[in-house]
This record gives sequence, structure tokens and C-alpha cells, in this order.
Amino acid sequence: MKRARMPDHTNNEIGGEVAFLSAMRFDPGAADATDAVARQSSRPDFPSSPPGRAQRIEPATNSPPVFSGCNDRPDISEGLAGDDLEFKQLKVPAELHIYAGSGHGFGLRANDAQPAGKWIQRFEEWLAASGFLKKT
Repeated sequence: MKRARMPDHTNNEIGGEVAFLSAMRFDPGAADATDAVARQSSRPDFPSSPPGRAQRIEPATNSPPVFSGCNDRPDISEGLAGDDLEFKQLKVPAELHIYAGSGHGFGLRANDAQPAGKWIQRFEEWLAASGFLKKT
């Protein structure tokens, strides 16, 4: 088995990119399918993974609301800022957080006192403000 090497100019945030792309390229489901699962749309309510800069993000009017975050590396933050503006131009709710000096894999360490360390709280606030969370 031969392993492919990612070229240096591509996004190596594979997990985030795959999660984000799955939200952008969903199947609407087939109303006439005999299988109950095949009748369901695969469109998520929202993508929640900070994707970095996915080269294949294609904002569309039917895209789900987007919450994203990234570090301040220009090749990531500048592209993602452009994507965020495209979502907004299409009237898709979008929120972007760019964290200075945060590096790769930011925000989920218990001892991270930097602003990026609180991105999950910003995400929860966004979920609540967007109506995805219900108070119990």
C-alpha cells in the first residue's frame, strides 16, 4: 500500500476540513426512496469544527449556519475571512474568530489561558444565540 503525501501548499487540517466539507456538500435525501435513511437529508444544522482554510469551501445559499475559528497564519486566516464574507453575502449566518498566536490545535487544553483557549465558550454562546441550545 502506498501512502500519499500532502503537498506543502494544501491544508493539513484534514479532520476540520472533512467536517466542514461534509456540511457544505450534503445530500438532500430522496423523497421517493424505499429506505427510510435514504429519504433523510444529510445536511447538518451547522458545522462546528474550526476548519482552518479548506481550499474547497463553496458557500451556497442553502449552506447551514457556520461557526469557525482559526489561528492568525495568513494562509489560513485570510482565506477563511473571505469565505466568511461570502457566506454573509449569501445571507447564511456566519461567525468567524481569528486568534492571534494560537498555533495548531488550539483551545481544548484545560490550562490554555489565551483567548483561543475559550473558543469553545464562544461556540456555546453562538449556539445559544442561534437557537440551537435550549435551556433546561
